[in-house]
Amino acid sequence: MIEESLWIDFITFNHEFSDDVILSFSRKNKIHAGIARGRVCFEYNEYYRKRSVITVMNKLEVE
Repeated sequence: MIEESLWIDFITFNHEFSDDVILSFSRKNKIHAGIARGRVCFEYNEYYRKRSVITVMNKLEVE
């Protein structure tokens, strides 16, 4: 889902994967932030990052 060359550049030039960094990368490359966040979680075993602004953005509100 994320082109390999984009991903390699992203992980090479970023030393942290904060919500702001991921959101910026996602907007710039037209990739859903949840996809980028999920890949960070998977590749770096950082599942604690699942609770973030990005997660809140993905929730559906049911009334």
